[in-house]
Order: sequence, then C-alpha cells, then structure tokens
Amino acid sequence: MMRREVSVTLPLDDEGMLGRQCPGPLCGRYFKVKPDTGHEGETLACPYCGTVADPQNFATEEQIQYATDVAAGKFVDSLFDRIERTADRFNRQQRGGLLNLQMKVHRDRFVPRRYTEHELETGVTCDNCGLEFAVYGVFASCPDCQRLNALTTCLTSLEVARKRVRLSEDPNIDADLRRQFPRDALRDSVAAFDSYGKALRAKHPGRVRSRAKTNLFQDLDALDVELLAAGLPTIETILSPDEATSLKWFFQARHVYEHNAGVVDDRFVNRIPEAVSIRGQLLPLPEASLLGGVDAVDKLARALDRTFPTGAI
Repeated sequence: MMRREVSVTLPLDDEGMLGRQCPGPLCGRYFKVKPDTGHEGETLACPYCGTVADPQNFATEEQIQYATDVAAGKFVDSLFDRIERTADRFNRQQRGGLLNLQMKVHRDRFVPRRYTEHELETGVTCDNCGLEFAVYGVFASCPDCQRLNALTTCLTSLEVARKRVRLSEDPNIDADLRRQFPRDALRDSVAAFDSYGKALRAKHPGRVRSRAKTNLFQDLDALDVELLAAGLPTIETILSPDEATSLKWFFQARHVYEHNAGVVDDRFVNRIPEAVSIRGQLLPLPEASLLGGVDAVDKLARALDRTFPTGAI
C-alpha cells in the first residue's frame, strides 16, 4: 500500500494568531500563539497548567477536522486526475466506425469545512523570548520559553480584571455572567498580586523575614509590617491616602466574597467602619470602587518591583 504524506497549512485569524489547545488530560484549555515570534522551539507549553508536548499535539479539534478535510480533498483530486488521464487516453484511441465510445469525467471540488479561532481577552508579548500569544484570564508562563516576568504576569491579570469590571455593565452579556464578573475581578486581582509577591520573594530571598507568612501579599497589614522591618517603603508612602483607602476596601471586599458569600461581617466593619450601616447585607461592588482598587494594586506592584531589590524609592 502506497503511503503519501500531505502538508496542510492551517489558516490564521485576523491578528495572525493560531489557536492551540492543551493536550493535558486535566486542562484542555484554549490559547493562541503568533507564528514566527519567540524562539519557536521543538516543544510548546500550556500557559495555564504547564503541560509540555510537541506543538502538533496542541492542535484543536476544529484544526484536526480541517486538516483531515484538506488531506482528503487532495487525495480525491489526485484520484480524479488519474481517472481523467485514463479517460483522455481511452478517447484518443477511438478510431471511429459504427460504435464510438467516449469517456467523460465529472468532478465536484472537495471543500474543507472552515473554522474560526476563538476570541480571547488578553494579548501578551513575552518579555523574555518575544512570543506573542493570547489567553483567557490568568496564566502562568510563556508557551515558548516557559518563563514570563512576574510583574508582566501580574499587570496583565489586572488588565483582565479591569475588562471584566467594565463588561459587567454591558447589557448585551448574559446577566448571570455580568453578576459574576466583579467577583472574578476581586479574586483574580488579589491572586495575581499574591503570585507576584511569591515570585518577588523567591527572586530576592532574605529581603523580608523568613518567618513572614506565606500569603504575605494577601494581608496588607502584615505586608506593611514586613516592608517596614526590611527598611522598604510602606504602602502609605507608595500610595496616596485615597489610593490606600481604595486598596484596603478592595482587599477586604475580596475577603468577604471569598469567605463569607459577600455578606458584610464584623471583620469587614472593623476594618471599614463606614460600612456599619450595611452589616449583615450583601456588599455592593460599584464599578468605580473596583477600578480604583485594581489601579491601586497596579501602582503598588510597580513600586515594589522598583524598590524591592534595593529599598530605594
């Protein structure tokens, strides 16, 4: 049996991106990469879970179907080409007479099923290898070099949070999704800042005391104590009073929604006294407060990135 290899070029989206899907059995999430950027190594890594495999293993189901259709079309075209050549030879051999036979071949062009790549909310350029890729939500590493600057990761995640807050006001989006977006913004922003803090501590061991709590960057009071002890600028010297107030509300709001179903409790009131009138009620999440909180996290992360190595502000 003759074996023939067929090369199929997958179409890119309007931004020159190619869809990829993690082959990991517990992940399977979708992302996109731009060909001809980055190192283009022999392997690819999932930006969400870190699964590493041959780039071909990251093909989506739609791409596999498209490639199968194109390959089948090329096979059918090759088959019809041979049939047409046979028919031409047969027709040329007819000499005339009482009976003259002619062969005609009719073919329908095989059209592969087309597909379109999905829209993703976050475009990223790796500051290590230059790969351009797109993801949904929070990611961990570059699909090419498997590294990404911790601050870039944090700031990108914060931009995603801003988008979700704004989308929560879009009437064209399902109401249940819109209600969830502000809570996602709270959770993911604090998680991104915490992940950034862990990376910062790993990069500069000994800058804060070893006994400092593991989730130091989730607890603003504890973080301030450690920054002061390390001779680093504290939150109140980095942020303006209004920004510090926004940051404090943001972190407390995240705690309430993460651990108390969004209901204002005594802990929240103790830290945000002006909320005493809504004790026992669901905490409102105004767009302005959420965006102010995200901006404060953004400013604090950038300042820490400058000051953590040296202590200079």
